Amino acid sequence: MVGDPPDSPQEAAARLVAGRGALSVDLKTLMQAHFARMAFSPELLALTHAHPKVRRAHDGMLRDLRDRLAGWIEERLSSRDPWTVALPATLTLEAGRPALHAWKDGEAAEPGPALDRAWDSLAEVASLAAPAAPGGCPPPERDGAGAFPAPAPPKSSARRAPAQIWRTAPLAAEVVSAA
Repeated sequence: MVGDPPDSPQEAAARLVAGRGALSVDLKTLMQAHFARMAFSPELLALTHAHPKVRRAHDGMLRDLRDRLAGWIEERLSSRDPWTVALPATLTLEAGRPALHAWKDGEAAEPGPALDRAWDSLAEVASLAAPAAPGGCPPPERDGAGAFPAPAPPKSSARRAPAQIWRTAPLAAEVVSAA
């Protein structure tokens, strides 16, 4: 490989472990700090994905990063169930993947803003995966083509805070501390 992979900033990792607010906010902050330390170009990232040997090395580095991230989450959550620790670590890295691809493909000038979009999508997926609360709304019906209808406009101009969205997901309900 050419160059070293970006390490996770220790300050952001320490904030993640010590955090008492919404886990999703601290995970995104860590990913933003990680992306800010990347010292390679979209072209080099494209080469990483084009060559099988380089791809395997890259995948190994991602597994190592996922394991470190899971360790920090476990430390923060005081040793929860292994799946409750592993899933947020995996989802955090998976949210970074489309952001990096958008940057590599020229759809985003920098990976940071693309991560914002990916993170919003992750929060939406978490809310879709959440079961309806007793007395709550059932999941949306699909149209004749099998697609979900367009979402209704928000009732207020304020968006739900990421912490509120994460609290609605079944996994996140276990993971997110009260803000």
